[in-house]
Amino acid sequence: MSIRKRFLCKTGKRRLFVGILSLILLMLFPLQTSAAVTTTAQTSSAISVPKKASINTGQKKRLSSFVITSGNKKVNVKNIKTSNKKILTVSGQYVIGKKAGKAKITAVFNGKKKTIIFTVHKKNSEPTLDQLKIKVTGYTYNPYTRKTYIQTRFSNTSRKTITKVKLKYRMTLNEEIAVTKTYAISIKSGTNMSKMIYVGKLITDPSDIKVKCLTFWYKA
Repeated sequence: MSIRKRFLCKTGKRRLFVGILSLILLMLFPLQTSAAVTTTAQTSSAISVPKKASINTGQKKRLSSFVITSGNKKVNVKNIKTSNKKILTVSGQYVIGKKAGKAKITAVFNGKKKTIIFTVHKKNSEPTLDQLKIKVTGYTYNPYTRKTYIQTRFSNTSRKTITKVKLKYRMTLNEEIAVTKTYAISIKSGTNMSKMIYVGKLITDPSDIKVKCLTFWYKA
């Protein structure tokens, strides 16, 4: 074999080797890039401080609880200040609703100063018995089965939906008797309703029927 042929053979082998190596690198490079991007997406994390928030009077909440986080990012809050202590006060890392109204909370969240406008709502007070008005408006009595139903009217003036009531009926048969039972019911705030309440089997037609609510349950 001549020197020229040997040289061409070696050159061809080199070119083939370089071509194969380049192809391998091109195949590996996109995979490495994709893996790097995926890893970055999995480990990235951030916080989002809301511009507005709300709290009830008498409620105490950690300020960091209003911050939305992603990943395992920790929230570091410093220099918490309120624009109106009569409406919203600060106690350490907590904010406390004092009075209905609006106040601004300024603080440093993870090194960045942010402001949140808080609306303080008046907390609904617990409903009382006098907020459920009850009266008897009629009754039905079957002399054969002796089953007795009393027509009862409810007026809910509270801010809650009443779900169950414990009633005490007093009535006169041959003598005065009392019937106490608990009934499931659904009366929304500010509404009225009438319901036929079954009080049991009585020996005779009742008269002088009166009703009293002993207690009730409601949706929180």
